Amino acid sequence: FAVAVHVRHLQEISHFAVHGVLARTPRANHLLGEALVHHPLGLGPLPERRRRHVQGHHPRATLDGDPNLTELRAAGLRPGVTKARFTLALARPLTPAGARATAASLTDGILGSPARAAVPAAVLAAAYLAGGWTAVTLGVLVPRLLLYPQLAWISLLAEHTWFDPDHRTGTPAQVEAGRCLRLYPRNRLLAALAAATCLPYG
Repeated sequence: FAVAVHVRHLQEISHFAVHGVLARTPRANHLLGEALVHHPLGLGPLPERRRRHVQGHHPRATLDGDPNLTELRAAGLRPGVTKARFTLALARPLTPAGARATAASLTDGILGSPARAAVPAAVLAAAYLAGGWTAVTLGVLVPRLLLYPQLAWISLLAEHTWFDPDHRTGTPAQVEAGRCLRLYPRNRLLAALAAATCLPYG
């Protein structure tokens, strides 16, 4: 679990890189995001994430056309979803369908580039040298393929008011901020726990 939390935090480093605020120059953001996160985790190229997140999600967060909303709908999450359906969707990354989606995404992320395949292979080799098959299984595969996707999914579900019907006005930044949530605004302990695990707010 600790490895999965660390991987989730690495993803947040990538989030800063795609927004161009991790370093001073676009090139440095790109290099840091790729070297520290995308290559070791077998994620797709950083420019693809930038297009999906910065150009696809941010201008229309929670609205039709938001790629995240499309992903939620594919999991069966829609306005008026039943508690049973929501509970099932909450654990989607741990289901066979969710595991297949994670594996397909990982495969897409490393295919087509020897460097994209070599770095995750080196991570697996280092884990094996450090602790054998136990380290490979519990230190890399289970955290990367099951637990990290679950943490990222919980973050995705919790970070926006996805199906809030209220009309919001203001600048685009104000409208988007109004759709973002901060869990546990009155409970510092629970807020710290969320920030330390699945919701690193940066």
